[in-house]
Amino acid sequence: MKRLFILLPLIVSYQFLLGQQSFKKIEIVESDNPILNKRIYNTVSVSPEKSEEYMKLKDYAMMESNVTANISTESAFFFDMMNWVSNQWEHNGWKTGDSLSSYEILQNAKNGEKYRCVEYARVLNDVLLACGHTSRVVSLKNSNSAYGGAEMGHVAVEAWSNELKKWIFLDPQFNVYLTYNGIALNIYEIFKAREGGYLQEVKVRSGNATKNISKDGYLDFLTNYLGYISIRQTDDSLQYELALMLEGKNEYLTFQSLPWGKTVFTDNYKELYYNINQTMIIIDFTKEEYERTSNELKKCVIKSVEDFNNNMPLFAAKPKLTLSFDNNMIDFEKYEVTFNEQTLTVKNKLDIVLETGVNSITATCINKSGVRGVPTNIRIKYE
Repeated sequence: MKRLFILLPLIVSYQFLLGQQSFKKIEIVESDNPILNKRIYNTVSVSPEKSEEYMKLKDYAMMESNVTANISTESAFFFDMMNWVSNQWEHNGWKTGDSLSSYEILQNAKNGEKYRCVEYARVLNDVLLACGHTSRVVSLKNSNSAYGGAEMGHVAVEAWSNELKKWIFLDPQFNVYLTYNGIALNIYEIFKAREGGYLQEVKVRSGNATKNISKDGYLDFLTNYLGYISIRQTDDSLQYELALMLEGKNEYLTFQSLPWGKTVFTDNYKELYYNINQTMIIIDFTKEEYERTSNELKKCVIKSVEDFNNNMPLFAAKPKLTLSFDNNMIDFEKYEVTFNEQTLTVKNKLDIVLETGVNSITATCINKSGVRGVPTNIRIKYE
């Protein structure tokens, strides 16, 4: 009994000291880590069997346009390539090229053929895709497009800008894009500008003075087609159009009185205007750290909340982490990860050990054309 009397104060004293002992904590202090939307894979798909065709188109466009892939900004590349496509032929609203590839359309244009807005959009879209950028053909319709007669629709392009972190509108038929406060807009933003009464503050930009597009003339033209915007989707081999209702409020089955099926409607702009080329970082602890904390916890005699709290310094997590990555980038190849001052190329995972203080993690997805996505940044404090 005397021996127990001596040991008991020692145990109590040791647990008291543990409870008073400070230990380093791991805390996320800043993060823009995204939740990924992967609908882009239902919108854009450059299949392997088309890769040779796309490379031929890319080589031709880069050679003929004299546009360099290393110009100052991504958007400048879009605008310069749009300028080139816009000047390949004159518009003919009745000449179709539905059975032709974009490369074949360009070859025919050299021989004097003229095509619709549809072909302008298809060619620019395919050129941007071939060069490693993500873009989509967008169909615009008048609110009365079902039975309003001819000229109830227009077709253009929206390209994803990693710099602006959003989609931007490109109209290759007119060689036009629109800006507000110096920032390029997409169709939904143009619609909101009209709805909000500040459309006249929107600037019409064009790289081709020979087309002589006036601001008022183009805005009058474009706003005629702000009833609906739609993009093509493929879900498990089922193809359809996803249409966002803007000024148009009724679902339709015809276009200019002709059959127009396979369209699904939404009034939620986020169904079309989602973010892409993002990297999601999933942070976990290493297997060894899980085992260490489990073993330390088993050693402790815990019968109360106070016991648990007093023993926390023994089993509190140490900063041995495993980073896993996911993305929503077409034709993805690798990640570039910067941890504090060190930059590494990573395929899927990376183990790190946090340093004392604030640690920085930046991860960026990169596709096979070398196009960089939107960086994700996380800062973690260990102290």
